[in-house]
Amino acid sequence: MPIIIKDELTVRNYQHEESLDFGDNVETSTFEQILDMDDDEDDKEFSKGIVFGFLEQAEQTFDKMEASLYEARELFFIPDPH
Repeated sequence: MPIIIKDELTVRNYQHEESLDFGDNVETSTFEQILDMDDDEDDKEFSKGIVFGFLEQAEQTFDKMEASLYEARELFFIPDPH
């Protein structure tokens, strides 16, 4: 699953560069569409809120997945690989 941005600095850098190569980590067209939603080109408050909300939700989802895997190991007595 691609990550859109990691921090506020990335948004700032994106504004000042013609094109950034995020590799496979970012869906560029989605990122550009989110940035286009902003009314204020200087602070990108709207898009920052969307992206940071997404990242928080992703982190919560991964935490829940990890907890579920732990519970499944306990339920079926599977040793922890670490």
